[in-house]
Amino acid sequence: MAKGKMSNSELRSTTHKFVSVVDGLARVTQTFIKWGGFCVIAYFAYKSIASLSGQTTIATIAVKLLGNLTTSQSVAYTAAGGGVAWACGERFFRKKTVSKLTDRLKIHEIGLDKGRTSSKLPKSGNTRKEDL
Repeated sequence: MAKGKMSNSELRSTTHKFVSVVDGLARVTQTFIKWGGFCVIAYFAYKSIASLSGQTTIATIAVKLLGNLTTSQSVAYTAAGGGVAWACGERFFRKKTVSKLTDRLKIHEIGLDKGRTSSKLPKSGNTRKEDL
């Protein structure tokens, strides 16, 4: 081979080494950013607590926060409202998924047994009024 020219396998090897080095540097940088961020958050949390030292303790902060009835009520209402919102969303998505899968299920069931009878459930999967 002429001087300065590389064979195809040498070029692939060199490229592979370069990509491996760049990938390694990217992983190190990504890990540094992630753990560095955690360290910065921990540092500022420490500094914010250290600025309260001698003035008040964590116990008095907790007693004041939990002792205030309106605060604990608002936390309870927020948790209850979040639970209701989650349940309504879960119900909506469950019904949507059931109605989406109904046609597919019918096709497979009829493919297995041509004489199969239907339960006459609606696409939503809810119980029929006649069955209640």
